[in-house]
Amino acid sequence: MVVDEFGGTDGIVTLEDLVEEIVGDIRDEHDVEPGAVQAGSGLSGAVVLNAGLTIEDFAEETGIVLPDGDYETVAGYVLARLGRVAEVGDEVALDGAVLRVVVVEGRRLTEVEAVPPPSGA
Repeated sequence: MVVDEFGGTDGIVTLEDLVEEIVGDIRDEHDVEPGAVQAGSGLSGAVVLNAGLTIEDFAEETGIVLPDGDYETVAGYVLARLGRVAEVGDEVALDGAVLRVVVVEGRRLTEVEAVPPPSGA
């Protein structure tokens, strides 16, 4: 049980919460799979995606391959390239494609827009 400063109940910490703090996110059958949030309506082929996607899943969804590095997710890649906390509207260029930050919750990057390179590139 988590108690606030007034002695009231503020929540419950589960064993899964504790383990996730140590080893990272644990996915099970009750979790929603991160994936495409919405396809863009323009001709550019842009798509808005969950920034928690692994770089491998991102490549499958968009066809844009992100280089390996000290990160596992699209959010990690963007933060590594920016070198700072992301803000809405920040962009990262990659071989003609652009990753644009769409949603940031607190310091957490949650959605990015992937704009693929023009078809002639």
